[in-house]
Amino acid sequence: MIDNFIVVMAEVISLWQMYVIRLLISIPVVFGVARLLGQQFLPVNWWPVLLRSFLFASAMLFYFASLAFLPIAQSLADCLPRPSLLS
Repeated sequence: MIDNFIVVMAEVISLWQMYVIRLLISIPVVFGVARLLGQQFLPVNWWPVLLRSFLFASAMLFYFASLAFLPIAQSLADCLPRPSLLS
């Protein structure tokens, strides 16, 4: 059902809007869960975080460079499962 909805959304929403919506939903959820569990949100050791950020930014660079070769429906369908696979 979700894949069918992506095809409909591709007609009215662009890829960057889908990413912004996903970001606006995920950040408050992460802060809320951290607060409920009594966890500190900021890392203690920054080097692993910086390395992960660099690697993720490099991967996103390659991903967005390849979007020119994909149909918009496949690009939007990628927004849904990827957060759970990468985290």
